[in-house]
Amino acid sequence: MITLFFLIGHTIILQAQQKNKIRSSISPKAKWQKLEFTRASNPKDTIYYNGEVGNGKANGYGEASSSLRYNYKGYWKDNDLNGKGRIVWANGHVYEGEIKNGTRTGTGKYTWADGSVYEGNFINGQRSGKGKMTWGKNTQWGGESYEGDFKNNLLTGFGKYIHANGKSEEGFFENGIYKGKSNAPEQNQSNGKSKLDIGLETVILQNKGVEYYNKKQYELALQEFNKAIDVNPNYATSSHALVGRTYMAWYTESKDANYLKLALNSLSKAIELDSKYAPAYFYRGIVYGNLREYNLALKDLTQAIVLDPEVAEYYQNRSVIYKAIGEDKLSAFDLKKFEELRKKSEIK
Repeated sequence: MITLFFLIGHTIILQAQQKNKIRSSISPKAKWQKLEFTRASNPKDTIYYNGEVGNGKANGYGEASSSLRYNYKGYWKDNDLNGKGRIVWANGHVYEGEIKNGTRTGTGKYTWADGSVYEGNFINGQRSGKGKMTWGKNTQWGGESYEGDFKNNLLTGFGKYIHANGKSEEGFFENGIYKGKSNAPEQNQSNGKSKLDIGLETVILQNKGVEYYNKKQYELALQEFNKAIDVNPNYATSSHALVGRTYMAWYTESKDANYLKLALNSLSKAIELDSKYAPAYFYRGIVYGNLREYNLALKDLTQAIVLDPEVAEYYQNRSVIYKAIGEDKLSAFDLKKFEELRKKSEIK
């Protein structure tokens, strides 16, 4: 352990030295210029830029915010992201690595807000080539990982998949499905599909549902999430949670209390399937808060914190409940914890 510590420390020192060398080639901020322009590779993306300028365009190192709700620090060429940089989206996703003509191309690291991480090669914004994917602990595939070949975001080629229980599959994958060394995938006894096949189908349906959700097309979103549940009812924790969250959003817009009851039912089903799934407790706690069931809200929000104590929003929402019942000191404590965690996650 001591040797590892010094090796890690040495690596950090080297990285700092390399960063200083890069920084020394960047002009001082006092010479930076502010620009507003439409990004070359995406006419819908308005950029508010502050950085190095050449020929009247963003060229060199600069920092920017986008109308598409992301911030970027890195290199530019002719008003587009080119070179190494770091993108932070409003939803909490982060990418750090190589970019070409505004798209992730080359080596990089993509971190999802749920803690999932992919590190490896990208082509035209998609995971393609060699890489490693590790799923966040609060996702449906928490504790599982895959290292090997990717193509168009899917496990395709040779690789090794490690399950949370320690079991693994090593061999050939095709479009997210394990084919094995003898081209015989592991089968799920309930419907003849492999676990990875079910997982892929679930993710596709969930992503489609999220697209509808973001457009506030809640009825269409619910259709997709319920399809994901039907793929395999025993493998649907996150899908039930997404249904519950959609009903919560619908309530926020309509103020129809029936949607809160529907949300409560879906989130309770998610917890029945996986009693350690923190997001379900979090959302159910919010539902109870809206129903003025404050004791139940505190119980669920506290359980979410116990399961995942590093999520700032859990403390923020529990602070609101404490405030509602007159526990000002406890509310202030949670609000302070929320600020500490939020600052911890900010870009330094």
